[in-house]
Amino acid sequence: MGKKTSTHLGVMCRNSSLERCNHSSVFERGLKAIPLSVDLWIHYLNYCKAAYADNEDHLRTQFEKAISACGMEFRHVIWI
Repeated sequence: MGKKTSTHLGVMCRNSSLERCNHSSVFERGLKAIPLSVDLWIHYLNYCKAAYADNEDHLRTQFEKAISACGMEFRHVIWI
């Protein structure tokens, strides 16, 4: 993740306190602001794989959103 993006996400979490930080919400706001950031999508998808390991439908939907946002030329990077 780029330094600027990771710093921004860290500040958003700190401002909402780490105990209450909704990581999904933080990622979603970041992806809404920078939808073409493959690096941010990769970090978000890695978070989803850990947080939603038992929810295959949710994971599939998130991967499809990443492809839709970044374009098919990035599918080989995102499907890692």
